[in-house]
Amino acid sequence: MLAISPERRITVAKALTHPIFDEFHDPEDEPVADPLLPYDFNFEKYDLTNDQLMDLLYDEIQLYHDETLLDAYIEDRMLNPEGTVAAKFGLKQAQN
Repeated sequence: MLAISPERRITVAKALTHPIFDEFHDPEDEPVADPLLPYDFNFEKYDLTNDQLMDLLYDEIQLYHDETLLDAYIEDRMLNPEGTVAAKFGLKQAQN
């Protein structure tokens, strides 16, 4: 579950069937949510440095402390649903 690469990461559905969760797993009582938008995980498409990842983490933390930044984030998300990581750092998509 903690694999950084999304291709290697276990799915939620598969994780729920893992033996470690046997005593908690109840298919009748496990709500399903809509998938997250690609915008939220756009950073996974790029080979980012630790400093770039820390910048993104700092930016996200600020959303909880500044409503102006949160409003700008929401507007950007609507204007750029596929994300803006490449524009922020001047990157090309990583080759997989």
